[in-house]
Amino acid sequence: MQGFRYNQAFGRRDFLNAAGALGLAGLAAPALSTVEGVAASPTPTPRNIPIKHVIVDMQENRSFDHYFGFAPWVGSYGVPPGYTQPDGRGGTVAPYHFTGLSTPDIGHSWDATHREWDDGKMDGFFTTDGIDCMG
Repeated sequence: MQGFRYNQAFGRRDFLNAAGALGLAGLAAPALSTVEGVAASPTPTPRNIPIKHVIVDMQENRSFDHYFGFAPWVGSYGVPPGYTQPDGRGGTVAPYHFTGLSTPDIGHSWDATHREWDDGKMDGFFTTDGIDCMG
């Protein structure tokens, strides 16, 4: 079985980078508009737009998949239907639901991440980290 490859024109990482830049720009704008000698622009008239709040959720490692991977609203950003990882013995292992509140960590070393990555096939997680990577 070929490893899963995520080839979207605008992926989750692109979205998170853009959201982070937008949030940073929003935080910097008030400070920049009050710089001495710079006239603040007039406050724009409120518009009737449906957006009331923007929430940016930045998480590390596999947190998105852990919390939202199987949520119905994540669409193509979630875990693909039928996704499995090779078990190293000719079979496969599917993701499962952790039942505890704390979970073991997986490898972060250079060697571990490159075995997980497997030259872009992204199929070395279970064979590198064991069952904990599939929770």
